[in-house]
Amino acid sequence: YGCIPIVESLPSHWFYQGSPAIAIDNWQNLPRILEELLSDRSLMEQKYQQSLQWWQDKCSEITVSNYIVENLSILLH
Repeated sequence: YGCIPIVESLPSHWFYQGSPAIAIDNWQNLPRILEELLSDRSLMEQKYQQSLQWWQDKCSEITVSNYIVENLSILLH
C-alpha cells in the first residue's frame, strides 16, 4: 500500500497482468526514473492510485482466494 513499485521485468503470471509497476532494464537508470517521478506529483499520484487499484483487483487476499475457489470449482466439475 502506498508504493510505486519499480521492478525488473515481471514474469508472465495472471496476477502481474496490468501491473502498474515501472519496469527497469538497467538499475543505473534508477536515479533518472526517480527524478522524473519526484518532479511530477500528478504522475506519482496516478501511479499510486493505479498501484492501489491493481492490489485490490489482483493481489488482495479476497481476490486471490476468489481466484483459487473459481479455479478449484472448474477442476472439480
